Amino acid sequence: MKEQPAWLKEYLLSLSELSSYANYLQMEIIALGSGATTVSMLVRHELTNLSGILHGGAVGSLIDMAMNLACFSLGRRATVLGFNTNFLGGAREGDTVRAEARVLHSGRSTMVVEGRVLDSQGKLLAKARGTFLAQGEFTPQERAVRHSQTATAGAT
Repeated sequence: MKEQPAWLKEYLLSLSELSSYANYLQMEIIALGSGATTVSMLVRHELTNLSGILHGGAVGSLIDMAMNLACFSLGRRATVLGFNTNFLGGAREGDTVRAEARVLHSGRSTMVVEGRVLDSQGKLLAKARGTFLAQGEFTPQERAVRHSQTATAGAT
């Protein structure tokens, strides 16, 4: 896998701040390396199911974000084609869970990523594997344009 350009991490962190869905779920990027990411989330009451544990949809959203960012961390745009998740345990309100993802294969048109969700004690809650469609690369020029647009929007 190719090395992550120095500007890319800053750019991806700024992009993630613009995701209203990730912000609603209060996801936080813990680590963003080349081809690997860790994203965490607090289990809030509104994210629990009827059994009082973290809803599978919230788990799926967390792992999807981590796997997508793992693709992005290689400088490549990617859209999920599909992923399968196996649920192995549950987390309760007040716990912090984290999704760890890493790119297994980065081909010309697709990327294969695996992820896992762990609770605060390191207990495995879910495992996933997904295929992502590669759709071009991020560029330093794009970052400069986005940065200037954000600065202009903040000034008005």
